[in-house]
Amino acid sequence: MTAEKIIKCSTYRDGNDDKIELIELLEGIVSLVD
Repeated sequence: MTAEKIIKCSTYRDGNDDKIELIELLEGIVSLVD
């Protein structure tokens, strides 16, 4: 939930490349937590 909100917020500020990198980073963090 929180990660999705961060991704949506960052989408308005960052370009596609930055957004993709952020999503990959968050997915890595989420997988570590799970």
